[in-house]
Amino acid sequence: WTSGFNVGNWAVTIMPRSADVIGNILWSAAVQAGILDEATVRVDRGYVTAWPALPTLTLVPVGLVNVFFGRVAEIDFGRSAVQINMNDPRELLATNMPRNLYSAHCRYALFSPQCTLNRVSFASGVTVSGLSATTQQFNAGLPAHADNYFALGNAVFTSGLNAGLRMMIRSSVNSSGLLTLLAPMPFTIAIGDALTVYPGCDKTTTTCTAFGNLINFGGFALIPAPETSI
Repeated sequence: WTSGFNVGNWAVTIMPRSADVIGNILWSAAVQAGILDEATVRVDRGYVTAWPALPTLTLVPVGLVNVFFGRVAEIDFGRSAVQINMNDPRELLATNMPRNLYSAHCRYALFSPQCTLNRVSFASGVTVSGLSATTQQFNAGLPAHADNYFALGNAVFTSGLNAGLRMMIRSSVNSSGLLTLLAPMPFTIAIGDALTVYPGCDKTTTTCTAFGNLINFGGFALIPAPETSI
């Protein structure tokens, strides 16, 4: 615990059992895949009227006192344990100001409220039709779009061993349906696995025009390039 504007930290070491899951994914694999990234954490201290004579896992507290609230920061993986480091909300005071960085590129995230585009309208359901040597690259029946239309977008698996997990797309080739992910998926990808793919945005006026959304472009294309003066 800290006072003033210093950020408070909390670390928890967890040793998951082989049968522990988050949703339907094994606990360790789900955490390695990023399912807890920036998750909100609340730590409470519970009080019971009397400690039971025999060990039990069903203690019912008569009161709770919150001792920590924050979000997940770094996660360290070991062979049998996972250490989750958390920071309290005062870390947000280190955010660079002003909030908006004015540049030639758009400052809004694709499908954000400022962008106004609806994510659902751009979702495409596809099925894995071909595999490569790794789980970072595979073929799928992509809809007709230009190459790299889905680059910087997301692939969300809806069936198979990776169901519920997402990964950013590095590149897409329309003719062959080849999708290359930013990193390998934690589980084996099989032919027939279903996923939903979303396009990406490189923050340029050209891409914004292709989306038909230039009126909401959040950049300043006429800002001159940075120069060094001697």
